[in-house]
Amino acid sequence: MFRTIVRKEILENIFGFKFHVVMLFSSLLIIFSVYTGIESYNGRLKEYDAAVKRHEEMLKNHPSWPILGSMGYNIDKPPSELSIIAEGLEGVLGRTATINLTSPVKLEESKYNDNPVLAIFGSFDLMFVVRVILSLFAILFSYDAISGERERGTLKLMLANSIPRDSILLGKAVGLFFCLVVPLIIPLLIGTLMIMLSPNITMTGEMWRRLLGIMLTFFVYLACFFTLGLLVSACTHRASVSFMILLFVWIVSVFVIPRASVIIASRVTPAMSLQEFHARKDANMQEAMPGGGGSWEDMTSKNEKLDAEYTRQIRRQISVAKNLSRVSPAACMTYVTLSLADTGVSRHERFLDTAKIYKFQFMEVVGPEMSQQNLADMFTDPQKPDDSLIPRFKFYEEPLSDAVARIKVDFIIIGILTILFFIYAYLSFRRYDASR
Repeated sequence: MFRTIVRKEILENIFGFKFHVVMLFSSLLIIFSVYTGIESYNGRLKEYDAAVKRHEEMLKNHPSWPILGSMGYNIDKPPSELSIIAEGLEGVLGRTATINLTSPVKLEESKYNDNPVLAIFGSFDLMFVVRVILSLFAILFSYDAISGERERGTLKLMLANSIPRDSILLGKAVGLFFCLVVPLIIPLLIGTLMIMLSPNITMTGEMWRRLLGIMLTFFVYLACFFTLGLLVSACTHRASVSFMILLFVWIVSVFVIPRASVIIASRVTPAMSLQEFHARKDANMQEAMPGGGGSWEDMTSKNEKLDAEYTRQIRRQISVAKNLSRVSPAACMTYVTLSLADTGVSRHERFLDTAKIYKFQFMEVVGPEMSQQNLADMFTDPQKPDDSLIPRFKFYEEPLSDAVARIKVDFIIIGILTILFFIYAYLSFRRYDASR
């Protein structure tokens, strides 16, 4: 009987209007998002290569060590290959950092500086398609699984024929989820083929594992909203009521909770404002100037402590926001995907930490050379820096094991929610009144 119900659900949906609409829109959106992702990555890679060459030329053309120390050397963050799937923070937080004597290490030259309109609409990548659009499609396949059968009177007939309720629920779940997944598999395979054929992307073993992990996360996430639809459908007697409840929950989960968690975190764990941070930096510099009562060594020490305190406060606020948002499966899916694609907060923090270490290496070379050339000689007899003495910046990619360790909690939360929704759907259906 279970197989009969599965076959019934598959045949009814495959020849139905809803299945073909979902298949058409899913194919268009998935393929288009992968195409735009590849084009965006190629553009970022081209800009990165050009920036590295330009900054290397600037380093070689500095006229003196003091000017090099004050103006600095620009280092660039390489784009992540899997930003094709989830762009994340790749273009939001900048692409270049300046390493010099006084300025703090921070990323600059965001793509939104070049085109502010992008900040209004955001990026359109595969993660966005799955998080927003396909999750809604998952609800469309399950919102009337039980309540719709009751309204049509077919549920009462099935129960009158002594078909076990667990067979009905499980058969409908398997059949409907199969109809949801099938329209996604073909465009996802086409998208994967497009990535493989892209000349600027090398599919290594680790990249394949990351990509498969992302795809698995997508399907578990869709299963979460699908089982939520089963639960609400098994708790209501009208499909329209079920859909309205699910639409409200979907909006809150996908849009409200992730944004509200940031606002709440900023109130619960306030951090130093950027204006206050720079004001305290300026005050430390004023003290180091002649007549200020301080020294350059004191300024450096105070600025290092200030940088560490500011970073600690910001990272604590981020941690609180992430923990609050984890009640939303959309937020958990986002964290898992960005970690596996290596386009999230962890890559940004890792780049800044690596850049700060490089700054010490840079100043260990430049600092002594600056002290050997006095201010007058800087213009009359400048000593051109020997760029071979300056170490080059290297940014190492994160091992997959570190990303997996970080995403365990979020992936488990999505899985637990999916299981709980199905269990409560089963318990609700056991007591469900099928009479019209």
